[in-house]
Order: sequence, then structure tokens, then C-alpha cells
Amino acid sequence: MKKNLLTFALSAMLASAPLAAVPAFASNEARAAERILMELPVSSGPSAWDRLQRTAYLKGQFSKLYPVKITYDDSNFSQREKDMLKYLLEAADSMDRLFRLQAYDKNQMIIEELEKSKDPLDQLTLKYLLFNACPFDRINNMYNFFSHEPRPEGAAFYPDDMTKQEFEQWIKDNPQDKKSFTSEFTMIKRGSKGKLASVPYGEYFKEELARAIGALKKAADLCDNKTLKKYILSRAEALKTDDYYISDVDWMSIEDSNIELIIGPYEVYEDKLMNYKAAYECFIYQNIPEEAAKFSQYVKYLPEFEKNLPIPDKDKVLDRDFTSPIRIVNLIYSAGDAKAGIHTSAFALPNDERVRKEKGCKKVMMKNVMSAKFDASTLPIGVKIVDPSLTSLISFDAYFRAVVFHELAHGLGPGQVKTESGDLKDVRLCLGDIYSSIEECKADTLAMYNEFYLMDKGIIPESEFKEMCVTYLTGLFRSVRFGTEEAHGQGALIQLNWMMDHGAFSYDYKNKVYSVNFDKFREANAGLTKALLDIQRTGSYTDGIAFLEKYAKVPDHLTISLEKLYEIPIDILPEFMR
Repeated sequence: MKKNLLTFALSAMLASAPLAAVPAFASNEARAAERILMELPVSSGPSAWDRLQRTAYLKGQFSKLYPVKITYDDSNFSQREKDMLKYLLEAADSMDRLFRLQAYDKNQMIIEELEKSKDPLDQLTLKYLLFNACPFDRINNMYNFFSHEPRPEGAAFYPDDMTKQEFEQWIKDNPQDKKSFTSEFTMIKRGSKGKLASVPYGEYFKEELARAIGALKKAADLCDNKTLKKYILSRAEALKTDDYYISDVDWMSIEDSNIELIIGPYEVYEDKLMNYKAAYECFIYQNIPEEAAKFSQYVKYLPEFEKNLPIPDKDKVLDRDFTSPIRIVNLIYSAGDAKAGIHTSAFALPNDERVRKEKGCKKVMMKNVMSAKFDASTLPIGVKIVDPSLTSLISFDAYFRAVVFHELAHGLGPGQVKTESGDLKDVRLCLGDIYSSIEECKADTLAMYNEFYLMDKGIIPESEFKEMCVTYLTGLFRSVRFGTEEAHGQGALIQLNWMMDHGAFSYDYKNKVYSVNFDKFREANAGLTKALLDIQRTGSYTDGIAFLEKYAKVPDHLTISLEKLYEIPIDILPEFMR
């Protein structure tokens, strides 16, 4: 009976909109269909019912994304810069292909199959697969919209049948392999007789990397900025050797360039099994120096922020280089991990602790992307779930500054832990698969902690306190909608639960809105900041797991609130100028 009714509803929906159409917002029919369809398996079979299932699902998911043209002003670009940009875009396209090879080992086969088809449903499926860089839905907890197969936790970085226990046991039995197996830049594969073996990225992806390297060298030939040219050439070499240290230093040293980029393997979020393997990505962007000058004043306080951390002095990294440039930019193009699913709006790189100690890390805020996200989802979310008396306090300026401080916070706190043997071990390796969630949560809450520090010094006006708090609350709901399996979403869930438990937020079940207890906000924020930094400074995986089990839960009031937000876009669907 349920299926007959749904078939009728879907037929009406499809009759009014062709398969290739992508609605701006979820219709009632798509919403009702999705509720039922999410209880059913999606198959790739040819039956009419399977087609209805997938069509309804894909249309419903696209309706959650707000189409946005990502624009920038190239009027001050020279002709050589415009010509150089064409080759940089070619290199970025290689990062797209490389990331898809890392994300799922059957991606290429599925893409080729869909590309050959003229079926509108296959074309819609391909479009959504390319948005996610795999057949697993990144805005719906990695739900497989193409077949029954679950997502391998280790993506394509490891054999599908390899467990975490097998990996750890191999290292225990073969200590000489530890460095290569835990490297961010190796693929783990089955060798002879089923034995595990590591293969360097430069070797495993040699053919596609050759295309990227060739494009980068052509771009370098057209580059008139010496510092940018030096980076492009050293990065082209690094893509072959998997040694990124020199080119990371070169990237930190780029000066006075209209166009800038970062390209290569960086973030480890895609590796849910071990949190070791870095994914390929690329950002190409236009610098806006006059905007950056407004925020660069905060960089000089980084040493004070480190000294002010609520942890013992012995765990503070006071000797790192805090000369971390801030870039306010307009995004030109992004690729690979940077745009898979939820689109990145800011980043702090490089991740190499050696480079951070010597040169700091560069914080890049993509203003055109952030503005689009704020207008499409952040502000509408706040209007729906925040007490009406507080909605006027939701501010883009507060949101933008919070992102700046979030990226600054990534470069603060303990990066390494001393082991029982006296050796230093990266916190990332100590916390393994939970590191990303803890780190993203830390960056959010430490950002507020540092803003309050500057408020006490009179650098940030105290009159902006309430705007900061209410905008922070609104931003948590935007992040948690990314999915509680995703690092940023899980981090937001932790913050929401902690702030509720400590009285900083309250929920009105009658009116279904949240309020902020401003008197308790700072104390709650300081407590959470300390709790997260304590996990990192000790490198205790056990403590981290216990913390996640307690705070990374979905409370009933959140379920109610997410239902209210159904028709608000989760994120943007970017369309780039090419």
C-alpha cells in the first residue's frame, strides 16, 4: 500500500519536472518520498521502482543545495596571468581525478559506465556522484545512492578487506614498515600471498601525476612572480617524490601575487579507518590584500594565545614560529577533497609540524564562498531555530571573524606528545581516527576563547559579545547538518551538547527555539576548550573515545530542530567561472 501511494506521488512529481531538472528547494512530494525511500535499499537494477527510488532521492538531495556562481574580478590580471591560470586549472582537474581514485576504488568504472549512457537518470546520477566524488552521499552520512555496497572506512587507501587490527598487527610484527605504512603519502595494498605492502603516491598515481606536473611546469613558464614560480616548480617536483617539505616552505613564502594556489595531498579526513592518509586537493584563488590587512592585526597575538591556553606550560609550544600570514581571497577554483560534498570555505595549511614550527601556517579565508554560504543557509537557519528576540544578533561580520579565528586556532596547542620511551609522536597519530573530530571541535571553541581574550584587552569591542554568541550557536546547526559522521559536523554536535549541559544554551520545547545564557557562555566555552586540549596534550585515545561517546550524541531537541530546517539548503552547489 505504501509503495502504491508513493508511486502515485512520484509520478505526479516527475510529470511536472523532467528528470534533468534540479529544483531549488525540496518539494513536499520529494520530502515525503525521501522519508519512505530512506527506509528502503537503493539498487542499480533496471526496474521501474528502482528508477523511481533513485530519481526521488537524487532530486531530493539536489534540492538541499543552493546553486551559486563563484565569481571573481580578473580585471587586474595580466594576459600572462590569464594564460597561466588555464594551466593551473588543468593541474586542478588532475586533483579531481586523483581524489576520486583515493575515495573509492570502483569510481572510475562507475563513471565510465554512466558517461556512456544517454539516460537522463544516469546523467543525474553522474552529476551527483561527481559532486560527492564517489557514490556515497556526503550530506547524508555516506549513504550509497548507487548500489548496496557500504563505504569502506579506509576509502581506497587500504584493501577493502583489511581491518584496523590487521594493520596494527602488521606494524607490530614488522616494525621496519611503520614509517611507510603510517605515512600520509602511501597506499596500502595486498602484495604476494595476501601480504600488506605500501606504495608511494608518486609511484601508484604516476600517470595522472605526470599530467598535473606537466600543466604546472607550463604555468611556471608564464609566471612573472618569482615566489609563486618557485612554489609551482618545487611542488611539481614534490608530486613525484612525495617529499613536500621544501615546497610547503616555498608556499609559505609567496608574496605579492594576484593569483595563488596550493595543490597536493593534505587533509586526512577521507581516511576514516586510521586517519593517516592525505587526500589530493587544490585551491586556486585571487588575493584581496586590502581585506587581509584588516585581519592581519590578529596574527601578532598568536604567541599570547599560546601562552593563554588553559593547559600546563610544559604542553604549550612557545617556540613555534607564529608568523602566520592571513589571506582574504576570492576563490577561483577548487578541486579534489576541497570541494567533495560540503565545500571548504577556509583552510589553514600546511599541516607539517616542522613547517609550522619554522614558518607557521597560512590562513586562507575565501570570502566569496563564505558570503554565499551565510546567505544561503546560516542566516535562514538562525531565523528558524533561534529565539526571535535574538535573531537580529546573527551577523556575517561575527561569522567571518569566527572563521578567521578558527583557522588561527588550528596552529595552536600541542602538536606532538612525548611517549613513554621519550620519543615525540604527532597528536594526529596518537588519536588516529578520532583526531579530525577533536581537532575541528578544538578549533571552533578555541576560536571563541581567543576572541574573548582580545575582548578583555579591548581589541574586540565588548558590545559585540552577544553577536558572537548567537552567531556561534547558529553556525553549529549549519555544521551539524553536514552529517554526524563528518568531522566538522561531529565537532559541532559535541559543542552543542556541552553548551547545553553547562547552561550556556537552552531549548524551549513549546516554541522550538534556542536561547543563549550570556552569563554562562564564557565559562562553558573555557571548560570545553580545556577538555579538548587535555585530550590532545595527553594523546589519550581512550579519553578521546570516552569524550565522543558522551557528547557526540543526537539529542531529541536537535532532531526536532533539524526537521524545522528541512527546506533550508544544507550548503551551496558551486558553479565556477572557467
